[in-house]
Amino acid sequence: MIRALLIAVSCGLAGLFIFASPLRADEDPEIRGKKVTEWFKFLREDPDARKRQAALQIIDLQAGPKVAVVFPGLLRELREHPDAAIRARIAELLLKYKDKGDDLIKAL
Repeated sequence: MIRALLIAVSCGLAGLFIFASPLRADEDPEIRGKKVTEWFKFLREDPDARKRQAALQIIDLQAGPKVAVVFPGLLRELREHPDAAIRARIAELLLKYKDKGDDLIKAL
């Protein structure tokens, strides 16, 4: 009985590790040849305001709530981005993250 339980638990843990590895790789997926974190860097550093808005739109439409790094990245940019238009657009986009509850309220 105990042996069967240990085997079941071992198989379950092995399955978690097997399936968790691909999930970690997808936390920062590639969109149009750049990782999401690279799009955030582009959003932060590009001197052209139109290109920054385009980068934000790509982050929102191609990654959005389904990618783990997007919500924290948006919060960071909401606090720190020097362009008020970008911060305003991010505040609008954060409505998609209402399931984040207290984290979202604190950010806003």
